[in-house]
Amino acid sequence: MQRSKKLFLYAGSSVLGLVLPYLLATFFFMDLAADRWWFQSLGYEGYFWQRHGYQYAVFGAATLVCFALFFLNFRVSVKLINALGPAPTGTAGPGLVQRLSALIGGASIKAAVPICVLLAIVVGYPLFREWQSALLYLFAPAANVTDPLFGKDISYYLFALPFHRLVQRRLLYTLLVLTAGTALFYWAEWRARATGTGLPRAIRVHLSLLLLACAALELWDHWLVRNELVYTNTHQSFYGPGLVEVGVQLPLIWSGILLLTALTGALLAYLNWNRGRNTVAVLAALTMLAFAAGRTSLVHDLVQTYWVKPNEISSERPYIQNSIRATLNAYGLDRVETREYRL
Repeated sequence: MQRSKKLFLYAGSSVLGLVLPYLLATFFFMDLAADRWWFQSLGYEGYFWQRHGYQYAVFGAATLVCFALFFLNFRVSVKLINALGPAPTGTAGPGLVQRLSALIGGASIKAAVPICVLLAIVVGYPLFREWQSALLYLFAPAANVTDPLFGKDISYYLFALPFHRLVQRRLLYTLLVLTAGTALFYWAEWRARATGTGLPRAIRVHLSLLLLACAALELWDHWLVRNELVYTNTHQSFYGPGLVEVGVQLPLIWSGILLLTALTGALLAYLNWNRGRNTVAVLAALTMLAFAAGRTSLVHDLVQTYWVKPNEISSERPYIQNSIRATLNAYGLDRVETREYRL
């Protein structure tokens, strides 16, 4: 009976050892092999390997940088927590607090490494899929043509803006999770010690830096929204921003940026010196109001209906001229020589 069990295990292991590589080859490497043979038949095998090498190089560099930042944040957190000294024995506290406190011992490094790797992969994976966008962002030349609204070279809108949008949102979400986790760890250790005093200054500075990084990424998002106004396609007679976008949405975006900057400063003051709670509440309400007005269509539709529509040609004249000028420039018609003949 024992021998039959061993034979069964050997047979099962052998079958699994044969089937698993076959499945991996079928689902993961078949397309890679087919592409390689196709490029090889055209004499471009070197280009094939170079292409995949760039893809993994971009992904590896992004993942490595993100992992270094996340792991550095973890090490700083552990160092600051250890500086608090050991928790007093027999401390009574909620079970969740005690379990969270136990996670931050020296042995938690083994769990922190895979977590940091996972977060780094989450942030870096878009660059694996859009590696060409990353290379174009790094190496694309300037077009030497500027847009009439912001005065930027149009290569920014072709290469830099899509790459920034690709990275910004995922990086913001990851940093928010990281900040919340770090704050939770600090809170658990502080509660476990039950010292009755406030958080040490070094911990407050660390949390302030994380909060500042989150605010900077959110400000970056609104800056990208500002630049994306050039892609407005809601007008029937022309493409691009019009009076509503330039005269209403753009000031609202700037108001949101300024209010968010002020709110960040007020939050940092409250976190470090416990001052300005009412200021934080007022600025938070104003910031949310400005963002809601800038991101929703209510204000846009009201101005468009009651201000622009009654005299649309006159109101949109400079923006229609910008659209015509850009179209002529795109087809090289701006270099056409105009001659007048007397009849």
